[in-house]
Amino acid sequence: MSRMAGEIPPVDLSAALKSVGGNEELLGELVKIFLEELPRRLDAVRHAVSRGDTEESRRIAHSLKGALTMLGAAEGRALARQVEGLADARQLKAATQLIESFALELERVAAFYRSAQKGNNATP
Repeated sequence: MSRMAGEIPPVDLSAALKSVGGNEELLGELVKIFLEELPRRLDAVRHAVSRGDTEESRRIAHSLKGALTMLGAAEGRALARQVEGLADARQLKAATQLIESFALELERVAAFYRSAQKGNNATP
């Protein structure tokens, strides 16, 4: 997935590095874990929302929110926070509508970091 000209990157690397105290190796490890777990976690939150499982939806969205914060993905974090809030409010019908936007943003973050791992961007 390539970025279109003028499109804002889904990740602020300086924020990501700051969140790990400038430790590029640690950031690389966090990215590796995020990329490995993303398909399972995204599938899990989709299923939890579709089943109407507010607690599981909230738990997974909260966990993803933390990961996205560490990775410098502000828009992804904001969407995770929205899903978490809708689950807290037991409004999973609205969360169902939001989940695909969330999934697209997660894929943008993943694509950014996959590209960075291949040497196409700065750290990691």
